[in-house]
Amino acid sequence: MNEQTAVETPVIESPETEIEYGYGWKALDPLGCTYYNGDEYQYILPRPGEKWGAVNVHPDPAQPDGRDCGAGRFHVHNKPTYQYGPSSCWLWYVRYPKSAIVGSSGEKTGVIALQLRRVSRNSFIRMIRLGWLTGANLYGAYLRAANLDRANLTDAHLYGAHLYGADLRDANLTRANLTRAYLTDANLYGADLRDANLDRANLHGAFLPDGTRWTPETDMQKWTQS
Repeated sequence: MNEQTAVETPVIESPETEIEYGYGWKALDPLGCTYYNGDEYQYILPRPGEKWGAVNVHPDPAQPDGRDCGAGRFHVHNKPTYQYGPSSCWLWYVRYPKSAIVGSSGEKTGVIALQLRRVSRNSFIRMIRLGWLTGANLYGAYLRAANLDRANLTDAHLYGAHLYGADLRDANLTRANLTRAYLTDANLYGADLRDANLDRANLHGAFLPDGTRWTPETDMQKWTQS
């Protein structure tokens, strides 16, 4: 296991210097780890009562080369996403000194130092309801019994998402990928499912957009066809 330790580093300016930060997102497993080529990397997480955790410094930092991905850098997503995250992952909010950037693209930023901040379940659900995750990759997201009433999940990738008993009344799920999603007992009353992919989704006990319960005989195309 490659366990990080906070250390002094030139990329973190002195306390007298006002640090200019960039912000992004990272998907980590429940232990705060990512995995690459079978190797585990454990991040320093905030301790109880801390807003931001201690600084994570890459053990073998790269020199600036303009690339968002590659060796010698932490990969920070510019928008919330579970893409490339480990199984059973959760989103963390990230900040990094702009002086720590070694490369970037529209999708990601490569940095050699960062700090992490917890995103609570309630905050995450609020982000969804505010439309911050429109089109986001939320593969396998755990949203059991979440209040997503009127949430904007247009174009969201929700393959295998856990939405048991979720309140999705009047939610916008246009073009959402709900393949293999667990929608057992979910409330989809008034939801917009136009062009949504419900292939092999589990809808047992779910309330449908017209208020009726799903049955094996239900033809979902009446709601998914635009």
